[in-house]
Amino acid sequence: MAKETREQRVRRITQKMRKDRGFVFDYLGFGAQLDPDYFEVYSQNYWGFFKEEARHLDPKTRELIALGILAFKGMDHSCYTHAQKALRLGATMNEVLEAFEVAAIPGGVPVLYFGLRALQRIAAEEAGPARGAGKKAKK
Repeated sequence: MAKETREQRVRRITQKMRKDRGFVFDYLGFGAQLDPDYFEVYSQNYWGFFKEEARHLDPKTRELIALGILAFKGMDHSCYTHAQKALRLGATMNEVLEAFEVAAIPGGVPVLYFGLRALQRIAAEEAGPARGAGKKAKK
């Protein structure tokens, strides 16, 4: 078997990150180009350890837990991307909403706001421009 080139290795690492997360931040891809040794290990330590397989918790439950923490930390974009991932893993919009609602009790009302913003963005994207996002108001 031919040895992997640096470019092939970087592509494999970033593809793994994309598979594990559903996206790759540009700066992580840049980091993988600079130091593939480190980012190969980093990608394994992150969600790669769980490989979207059940361990003690199923992947959907892990995402719902993560959502509450991300919202508590005010990580708006991460709430959005992880809500998408929870939905991809089989959660319903109501289950994702409930995760934010539960987290808002110990974490405060802003947790709910971050969650609602993420869900509203997902719902608007699912509705598409034909449902009003791209329509101009009549004068």
